[in-house]
Amino acid sequence: MNDDTIKRSDAIEALNECTDIKGFEYRQMHDALMAIPINEGKEVVRCKKCRLNETDDCPMVYYTPLEDGGIETRWWNRPDDFCSWGENKDDE
Repeated sequence: MNDDTIKRSDAIEALNECTDIKGFEYRQMHDALMAIPINEGKEVVRCKKCRLNETDDCPMVYYTPLEDGGIETRWWNRPDDFCSWGENKDDE
């Protein structure tokens, strides 16, 4: 998970450890933390960990027609790239 993502429960726990915040101020801060929308994002699968990487099913593949009538298969992704179709190799 991204290092910039925090759990709401961790933020509330940190607030609870601030012993100098009491009463109304505490309630305001607690309510503000609870009002922050939950990040429902999905962790991306990087190409290097994708089971589709460098296969014909990879959305990052393209085919180049050759002068001799053949077709060359190429991928335009790098190991740290990702797309919305990624499938983790570990999930098999």
